[in-house]
Amino acid sequence: LDKDADVMSFENQTADTLVISGFSYDNEAKVRLLGVKRQTLEEFGAVSEQTALEMACGISQVSDTDVSVSLTGLAGPGGGSEEKPVGTICIGLASKFKEPVALTVKVSSLSRDGLRRRFSALALILVRLYLENVNLVDTVKTWVYI
Repeated sequence: LDKDADVMSFENQTADTLVISGFSYDNEAKVRLLGVKRQTLEEFGAVSEQTALEMACGISQVSDTDVSVSLTGLAGPGGGSEEKPVGTICIGLASKFKEPVALTVKVSSLSRDGLRRRFSALALILVRLYLENVNLVDTVKTWVYI
């Protein structure tokens, strides 16, 4: 497992909790493997709530998991813009039991490794809140560059 999967696993229970883990920096892989629509990527970009949502739903379909989480973001050091600076992360959550949801969070500037670790921790927090039926959109609105 890679470092991000290690962060998202639970001690020695990884085989019981983590069904699939992977990275897809290439948009074509997002389309082929996760079912992200090309139109979504062209209209909103890879780092968008729309893409994160389609990725999470695609993970659910290919893995048959109870809960799926996707992350698409800018960990730097380059690639950011004024609209989507380095530290922007879009997280998608999907479940067999709930409506899928996607959110954008902006994380204060850290090293690439620091941002990736913070993104992983955020995903775990949001999965827990999602499963507890917390209104994620309202919760994330209160977070300012965490």
